[in-house]
Amino acid sequence: PNQSSIYADLGYVLIEQNRLDEAIVQLSLAVKLNPYNLPAHEHLARAYFRQDKYELAIIEYERLLNIIYLEIASKRISETQRGADVVRIYRDMAVVYHALGLYDEAICYSQLSRDIGGDSLQHIRLLLSLDRIGPAVGLLKAGVAVTGSETPAPTLLDYGIALVAAKDFNKGGQALDRALSAATGDAESRSFARLIKLKLAADAGDHNEEELIFQSLKDENPLLCEGGEINAPLYWPTDLVNDLVEVQKSIDRMCN
Repeated sequence: PNQSSIYADLGYVLIEQNRLDEAIVQLSLAVKLNPYNLPAHEHLARAYFRQDKYELAIIEYERLLNIIYLEIASKRISETQRGADVVRIYRDMAVVYHALGLYDEAICYSQLSRDIGGDSLQHIRLLLSLDRIGPAVGLLKAGVAVTGSETPAPTLLDYGIALVAAKDFNKGGQALDRALSAATGDAESRSFARLIKLKLAADAGDHNEEELIFQSLKDENPLLCEGGEINAPLYWPTDLVNDLVEVQKSIDRMCN
């Protein structure tokens, strides 16, 4: 009954069963018995987040960071050994601040996570979702320059999306073409790349290109003309989400 780790494990299991109130009771006991129990604080933060208690989640994440920094400062553990934990905590704090509508703070913690080894694409997609197009273009351009022909299709798609959102339609179209021809391409990336290219062709009044792209979409999805709304991924910039409404109109016209 005095072992903090048992309460932390029980709290984790209760979270997985979506018994959040019970989980919080057990995890609170865990941190009371051992204020330095890192998994207990992290599980507690996630339980609060799932209850939409974002401020309490932030408090737990800040406690986590303080414990880790004290460990590093006292040389009980090296910075490298805790690097993955800090990356994850910064990332999760970005998610919580985003849920609170505090977008500058969300970007700040996402950037911190990326800078110490976190997922760069996740940070870029956060920027795109908040219409911070310039910084997203800069990061994608630098990444594509490094990876060159090995750049994955989803990254090339995001690069094309960012460039089109920045009104650089020529380079955006080129990036989308690269996404379509990439060896690592998947059906979803190809479909979205073609949908954006369809919008570019319509805006340019290039009806031949429109017809070619439309036929490619139909070849890949024979049920294209049987209805169904096109939904953009959640991270797409506002302008691109609005553009898909126009793309749907173009597809409906060509289907008829």
